Amino acid sequence: TFSILGVTIALMLSGNLALADSVSKQTENLLIAAPNLSTADGVLYIDARSGKSSNAFIPNSIRIDWQKFYQNQNVKSVGEISSLLGSYGISGNEQIVVYDDGAGKGHASMIFWLLDLAGHPNVKVLDGGWQAYQKSGLKTANKAVSAKSTQFKGTAKPQAVMGMKDVLTHYGDYDLKIIDPRSDEEYLGWALHGEKRGGHIRAAMNFNPTWAYNADGTLKEISKIRTLMKQKGLT
Repeated sequence: TFSILGVTIALMLSGNLALADSVSKQTENLLIAAPNLSTADGVLYIDARSGKSSNAFIPNSIRIDWQKFYQNQNVKSVGEISSLLGSYGISGNEQIVVYDDGAGKGHASMIFWLLDLAGHPNVKVLDGGWQAYQKSGLKTANKAVSAKSTQFKGTAKPQAVMGMKDVLTHYGDYDLKIIDPRSDEEYLGWALHGEKRGGHIRAAMNFNPTWAYNADGTLKEISKIRTLMKQKGLT
């Protein structure tokens, strides 16, 4: 499971935990609370919820399955990602808010990461997901929209992808931290999804994203997440 926590951790590790104020500000900009949403023209919502089709959406939502951006468990090239985004009607000029089923799902954060990888400059994740939107009492639509295909333009960030060759090159470096965000069971070796081999990369730190969420599905305060990270040796 990948979560907005993964983005939070990436930001924190990009500098130092001493840069607390700067990091917190960056992370806050990744999230938006349901009461602050806008249905104005130019705001596109991406429904990243999994499973069967729904009959309730945030108005002006398109549906995207993040798995379409992967092939044989590897993320597709930046060029292929950009083409796919364009096929969904995403140009790179609009404001985007992504939502999923809530805490621990990670689908919205996967879409966020893919958009960021392709170079989209204006993407946020709905804090608390669909459940938070429902609780807000805001209006809903009974179907998703179909956007006209366009050309996506953005400044890609290929450096955001690290292959196994890159990991092996830097493996053992004193400043390399490998974070395994899977469940405790998967980290300990249980093959729950048909893996040929269970376990984890040696020296990888387990940080289950669910630890960083409140009971209502919203993300905990950055200071609390930072404390959890320090307990895991991420300093």
